[in-house]
This record gives sequence, C-alpha cells and structure tokens, in this order.
Amino acid sequence: MLFRDALRRHSENTADKNALIFVKGRQCTATFFTFLDLHQLALRVASQLSTYDPKSKKIGIRAANNIEFIAGLLGCLYHGAIAVPIPAEVQGVTSTRGKYIAHAASLDLLLKIGEEESENTLPDNLTVVTIDLSSDTILPFDCLPEIDVDDIAIMQFTSGTGGDPAGVMISHRALVANILLQHEAMGHTQKSNRVYLNWCPFYHDMGLLGGLLNPIFTGVPAVEMTPLDFVKRPLSLLKCVDEYRVTTVGGPTFSYQLISSAVKAARELQSFDLTCWETAYCGAEPVNAAVLEDFAESLKPFGFSEKALLPCYGMAEFTLIISGAPFQTGMNVVEKTINNSRQRIVSCGRVYGDTRIKVLSESGDELKDEEIGEIHISGTSLMDGYWQNDALVKKFEHTDDEGESLFATGDLGFISDGELFLTGRRKHLIKINGVSVFPHLVIADIASSVSALDPLKGIILQLDPKSAKLYVFQELKQGIKLTQEAIEQVSEAGVNAAKKHTGSSDIELFVVKRGFLPRTSSGKLIARNTSEFVVSLRNRLKTKSVA
Repeated sequence: MLFRDALRRHSENTADKNALIFVKGRQCTATFFTFLDLHQLALRVASQLSTYDPKSKKIGIRAANNIEFIAGLLGCLYHGAIAVPIPAEVQGVTSTRGKYIAHAASLDLLLKIGEEESENTLPDNLTVVTIDLSSDTILPFDCLPEIDVDDIAIMQFTSGTGGDPAGVMISHRALVANILLQHEAMGHTQKSNRVYLNWCPFYHDMGLLGGLLNPIFTGVPAVEMTPLDFVKRPLSLLKCVDEYRVTTVGGPTFSYQLISSAVKAARELQSFDLTCWETAYCGAEPVNAAVLEDFAESLKPFGFSEKALLPCYGMAEFTLIISGAPFQTGMNVVEKTINNSRQRIVSCGRVYGDTRIKVLSESGDELKDEEIGEIHISGTSLMDGYWQNDALVKKFEHTDDEGESLFATGDLGFISDGELFLTGRRKHLIKINGVSVFPHLVIADIASSVSALDPLKGIILQLDPKSAKLYVFQELKQGIKLTQEAIEQVSEAGVNAAKKHTGSSDIELFVVKRGFLPRTSSGKLIARNTSEFVVSLRNRLKTKSVA
C-alpha cells in the first residue's frame, strides 16, 4: 500500500473524523482538518503539478509547522514527485540550513503556497510553482500518475552534527514500512482511541515522519503545536494533553527537561489530568535516566505514570525508528562500568518487524551480549542512499560474513537480553591512554558533581587523538546566574570531576551561559575536533559574559 492509498481510504471511511488539530498561541486556539480535508488538499496540489513529470522531480517545500507545508507534502506524495522539506524562515531570520538544502538537493521546483514570500537565497534558476489551495480544479484520484513502491518519496536531510547535512533518500516502501514499525512500537496496535501530539519541527525526521505522516497514515488524530510555542510555553503541552486526551507525545531528552523545569518554576500551576498520556517516547539524542526520572516525578501529581516512558532509537537513514522499549514497561536502566565509573545506561528497547541489529567490533566481528561495539542495522526501512554522495554510502554500507547487507550507524552500544543500549557516537569517542571515553556520559557525570551545570548541554573536544589534552565546554542550567568568583569555583569542581571520569590530567573547562554552544536545526550540539572550532568558541567567550 502507498501512503496516498491509506489517506484516500480514511477520507472515504472516516471523512468527518478530525485528522489534524492545530493549536497556536497562549490560548491554544484550535483549527481542525478532517481526513477528507487533507485528501482534497493533496489532490488540489497534485492537480496543479500535473503538467510536470513526477519521475525523479525534486520539489522543495518550506517546512513550517502549518497546513500549507502539509498540503504541499501530501500533494507530492500523491503526484509521485520527491518531496524535499526545506526549513523556513523563523520570525524573519533566514535559515542557513534551508539555504544549504535548497542548493544541495538540486531542486527542480519550489512550491509557493499561501502568502509566503520567496527567499532571495534560493538558486536563481529555480522554477517556483504557485499553488492555490482554494482551486476548484481537482483531478480524480484514479488519474494520478502511477507510483512504484521503490520510487523515492522524500529526501530528508540529516542534522549535520559533524559536517554538512546529507540528503537521505526514502522510498515509498521504506516510508510505509517504518510507519508500521512506529505504530507497533508506540503501543497503537495494542490499544485503540489513540491521539498524538507533536511539537517537533516538520523539517526534522521525528516531527515529519513520527508526528505528522505516522498519524495521518494510521488514521490517528494528531494535535500539532509549533516548536516555538512549545519552547516558549512548555506547560501548554500539558494543557493540550489534558484537553484533547492525548495518549502519545514525545521528543528529545531536552524537551522533558524543559517541561519539568517549567513545572517546578511555576508560581501558580493549574491542575492537569495526564492519566491519558500512555506513551512518552524519547529519542533523537542520548537518553538521560536522571532527566526522565525527574520528569516522571514532577508530573506524578497529575496522574502521569513512569510506565509511559518509552526510550527509543532511530535515525534519518532508517526513515525514523529502529528500536523502542515495549509499550507501558517504562525505562529499563542498567549499570555498567564506563569512563572509570559506574554509569546508568538506558535501554532503547527491541526491534520490530524485519529490522535487525548487530553489534560489531572494529574488525567486523559480531560481539557477544554486553560487549560494546558499533551498531549495524538492516531492514525494509533502510534508505536507498545519500543524494549525490555514493562515497558516503560506501563508507557506511557493507556485507557481513553471512552475506547480509548492513548499514553502519556510527553509534556505539551493546545488546543485553535482546535490548539495545547506546553508549555514544563513534565520531565523538575520545581515547585517553588507550581507554575509550564517552563524552556525553562525562558531561552528565560533571553535572552530577556540579549542580549548576546542565547534564545535556556540554561538549568535550580532543584535537590530537594521541594527546590527553581535553577542552570541555558546558552550559549552565536554565535560570542559573553566577558571579565571576562562583564561576571559577564551578570550573574548578568541573575540572576535578572531568579528570576523575576521563583519566586525563590536562583539561580546560569553560563554563558558558545557556544557548552559547552551536546547535543543529534539530537542537543537537555541534562538536568538531578541530583547532578552528575551539578557537571560535574561545573567541566568542571573550565577547559574551556567562554571569
């Protein structure tokens, strides 16, 4: 089945059922769209694209969290063209990532929908197609171009934490396969009357594939918030969960930290009924056990159960989800000696469908349970390749001794009792005197020793792999302001903690204010082991106060 077949079926069988509920602003003002509305919008866009041959046509769509983007995306999926989400301007600020993608994807067309203005940063020779969503011209569904399940549906760009974003090509087959994996992993095959809530941006795979296309394909209503509304008013998410009886909502670890901080900081907190929230998935960055435990404890008075916590693992190259904790089992946390100390590592659950995981050594041998190595994956959800980057594909894809084609994720971890545990990224791995050190675990350890520092917002850089010299940059927690004397004390305590957990005696630690460290469009911290990167951060410190 193609994505468009599922939406057509929903438009016929549940025409008046609300598919998307857009909530906006402080009052969470709602706008409703039924499955029939979405089907007709998709047909309108596809009809206006009918003069363009869809085969291998790459069509850019500005990926704001609004109905215009959704109409353009669904129209491409109906027409058979390749949809390329491009981050839009936010409050007048041009998206550097959007500019890069528009050029790197070699777009054939750009959709202009509604009142949005064309950016002058886009290629000069790009054809812009203006779409009228109120047009009366709608082609019959049966007149749409034929689509093969192996045709490319979406070109989704990676975050680019260690370099330029790469264009991941997702086929219609992979798209549907991964949505079905998500559906099972989130517990939606076990219980009915599910309701999604999504705040993640549509240019990120968690927002696009998990928070938008998944609920539309499976016929589950979804409440859609803008990322800006969520970040500015985290408690509005709780209000929407209560009001719309949301069962499924999640995000990266920092979003749980944001909510629990807002709950604690609120002077007058209204009562919420969160007993409906049964799936709280967490992924896209290392899952921190302490942060999720603090979140669950903060929301316990409102009926939230820690059993709802569902850590998961995924990546754009596998469409989205790879593994997830079993529904309503909560977090599974084990202790393992890493970085010279006992670490609490969160399970990212098991795989679903035909997804397979192997953990291999540097020499390519499959490792036993509990042994840390690089995670390799295979399955129908795997991408078709990187756009115009065969060298990158060859770097990550290989065949094992059994003749199975595997993709090297670049992530390190181990398997225990059939569940996957992540320990870090290979490209971020540091070695001190031959011992592997996982930076994000050290950052969390430093924060556990120095309460003013954020356990999620820090990077460790090693410019020379043969040297024990380390540079640590760690942000203060939200709302923390320190005197210069206090900063020096925090830095000293942080260095002592870093020495203990890394084994290095040569560490420079910089305490920086919240938001100082560079991030990708999805909020991940950028860390590059180059002298230029370190110099740029130190130069910025000279002009920015941390007090």
